[in-house]
Amino acid sequence: MLGTNRCARSYLATSFMYLLKTVMIVLLLSYVPVTFSEEQKDNHANDLIITGLIIDETLTKGGHDFYDLFNERLSDFQLKNNIVVSERNDLNRKIIIVTMNDTTLFEALLKPQADAIDELVTAAVAAIMESILQEDIVSKELQGL
Repeated sequence: MLGTNRCARSYLATSFMYLLKTVMIVLLLSYVPVTFSEEQKDNHANDLIITGLIIDETLTKGGHDFYDLFNERLSDFQLKNNIVVSERNDLNRKIIIVTMNDTTLFEALLKPQADAIDELVTAAVAAIMESILQEDIVSKELQGL
């Protein structure tokens, strides 16, 4: 009987966290400025494109701590792309993964110590910035500038 209550509470807690995460995303989307280029306005009048989101798909406290610090460090930048921070289990270890445009830019073993998380965030932000700079360089070269 005791195990059933624990299972039910765990299910309710998981359901509540999913609902809370969904509500937070909806609220966040309602405050994100949306801009359209003229070409987008002409070709996709009914499509809504939202960019600059940093999405938290982490599972553990260490993952949430990583996301919070990562989000804080990137909050001053106007991002053109959406970034997803996620986690996966790998033989009782947690791997933190940062992707942008469906491309994995950073992947590392997540350690729960604050200084280790800080180092990982610094490396992940550097990987994001390098990717953004590379995109800008390629874009300018394609435009002939």
